[in-house]
Amino acid sequence: MPPKAALSAEIAELIELFKSIGLTQSKAAEAAKSPKSASTLKDIIQKHGLIEKNLEEKQAVLLATLAVQGAKLGDVERGYAVDAILDGRLKSTDQVSAAVKYLEAHPLPIDQSDFDKSCGVGFTITPADIAAQVSSYISSAAVSGWANLGAVIGGLKNSPELRWANPLEVKNAVETAFTERFGTKETAKSKGKEPKKEPASKPAQKSEGSNATASTSRSIFANRGGEERGPRKACAHRSRPISESLEEFEKMRTGHYKPGEAILRMKQDLESGNTMMWDLVAYRVLNAPHHRTHDKWKIYPTYDFTHCLCDSFENITHSLCTTEFIASRESYEWLCDALEVYKPKQSEYGRLNLTGTIMSKRKILQLVKEGHVLDWDDPRLYTLIALRRRGVPPGAIISFVSGLGISTAASNIQTIRFEQAVRQYLEGSAPRLLMVLKPLKVTIENLPEDYLFWLEKPLHPKVPELGTSKVPFTRTIYIDADDFRLEDSPDYFRLAPGKTVGLFQAPHPITCTSYKTDPVTGQVTELICRLENEGPAATKKPKAFIQWVAEHAPSGSPVRVDETRIFHQLFKSDNPAAAVPDFTADINPHSLDIIKGALVEVGFWQLAKKAYNDAKKESKARTEKALKETAEASASSPIETASHENDDTPKATSEQLVGLECIRFQGLRVAYFAVDRESKLGCLNEPDSVEPDRREGDKLVLNRIVSLKEDSGKAA
Repeated sequence: MPPKAALSAEIAELIELFKSIGLTQSKAAEAAKSPKSASTLKDIIQKHGLIEKNLEEKQAVLLATLAVQGAKLGDVERGYAVDAILDGRLKSTDQVSAAVKYLEAHPLPIDQSDFDKSCGVGFTITPADIAAQVSSYISSAAVSGWANLGAVIGGLKNSPELRWANPLEVKNAVETAFTERFGTKETAKSKGKEPKKEPASKPAQKSEGSNATASTSRSIFANRGGEERGPRKACAHRSRPISESLEEFEKMRTGHYKPGEAILRMKQDLESGNTMMWDLVAYRVLNAPHHRTHDKWKIYPTYDFTHCLCDSFENITHSLCTTEFIASRESYEWLCDALEVYKPKQSEYGRLNLTGTIMSKRKILQLVKEGHVLDWDDPRLYTLIALRRRGVPPGAIISFVSGLGISTAASNIQTIRFEQAVRQYLEGSAPRLLMVLKPLKVTIENLPEDYLFWLEKPLHPKVPELGTSKVPFTRTIYIDADDFRLEDSPDYFRLAPGKTVGLFQAPHPITCTSYKTDPVTGQVTELICRLENEGPAATKKPKAFIQWVAEHAPSGSPVRVDETRIFHQLFKSDNPAAAVPDFTADINPHSLDIIKGALVEVGFWQLAKKAYNDAKKESKARTEKALKETAEASASSPIETASHENDDTPKATSEQLVGLECIRFQGLRVAYFAVDRESKLGCLNEPDSVEPDRREGDKLVLNRIVSLKEDSGKAA
């Protein structure tokens, strides 16, 4: 076990080092996984003083790529590549890869002009030059017709002259040259199955006239072999001229067809053994408003059409999917290749399931509609918005998943393992406040009415960076009703008549001398205690300590909590899907307890305001950075992208990243809590100079994030 702890500490140190040059948490963790490349990246950072250079994230990613691919380079060669990244000559991972290959193959000294040429530095080429290169290549390769289109484009893209040319310009030049030599693609003769190799840059369109939706679905099913799984047949419109397909597609867009009457399909490969290559639907008619185009367009793209293209446009490097999308990988890559756009890498992983939960959107919708849960963000659910409202920090989720690792096999993990991961994360990060869930009044008889003593206590005993809080100690305090018993026993160490107990972080213990009860119910309503501040009892260490809060109206102590919500498992079993007649039969009727009138120390207000302001500053910085990077990426992209600055396209805002759930703390010996979104805390919106306190109209609602570890003393 000790070696493992040392290794973890070393990796954590590397991650912090890699983050210091601009890598995100996830990319820094990825860079630290391989000891060899991590050592190389560390060496690069230290030798070139990169921490002080304020690098952009893109440059940091390129350096991490260099560490992986250039691990075998000598210090001089690697230093040359680092300088090329820092001075902006190498701007993409593709260029870094080319640079590594060049430096491995060429001895010192480096010919800069040859290096720049091989790595595409400052590359420019005119359309006329591209056309000349295309014409020369076609003549030398003895191309026979349109069937060779894909091979020609691929060969030209890999040629030294066009290695760094715009792929779309190369493709257009090749198609123009083919049209001049062999006529249009529609009139070119095909042999056997050759046409299937053509990259279909304009998917063919399928229209079923006025057929209903069911009829269209049945015809597609029949063409795919039907119930008998017979031979596949092409759609009657598969070979229609592209011009006609475009006309029909425009009719779909403008509302000429009703839903189910016409669809646009991609011309893929009906002979493939993969069903995801059988001319998938790209667009369908749908009369539903869109957040950007409203009701102007009557068509919507399908997931199969948009998935890879959106990933490509957004420069996604790796598209991560669950294993049910393995078959879709072929169509994902096919469409990117057909349109000659950047192709991300799709990788699949096994689904992670938590026992005793429901993740189906259909089933969650049923729970919401039938009133079994409050909403989609009900903290008893395990959607991301539900975990956020419950107060689970994003870092805790990342830590949990990272600890499990990645596998293609489906995983079923007990919920208690997730909660333990959250608990461990909060253990070292959440401030600690005095709190009592069920207040019981205590009057200290040997203190005067106006007695006041201020205690300064740390918010976390092991994390001094979190600071301290000041709490009053007065004649009247409150303890938790569960910390008092009328009948004492040898194995019970908390408060009872005639018994002494310590108060957390208070200077002296107290002894219960008497108590008062309700004449009707017989319940204890008040304890009369003595402060052991004199004699032998003042120096004797108590066997147990209990939490408390003091009553002091001038300072606003204690803070009264309107509602404390304690969430339990929503379902009674680990597999609610197996319940009869359906999963709702397994719902736990006691999954939510609401406690009114809990009390928290007055330090809560300072903590809440600081946590909220810190979260706002962090979210603003993250949003501004993301918007800046997006703008820079759009400006440097060779493809013109639309600007949405002045339309109603949803924009990322810092407010979306901040909620009241960022106010988290541990109630000492109680649990971890977060403020619920239904709360109203007026002081959070006041200037920093104004002392935070309860304002008129405030409402404080707390959600329990997770319980504390089992405490044998508490259980006693």
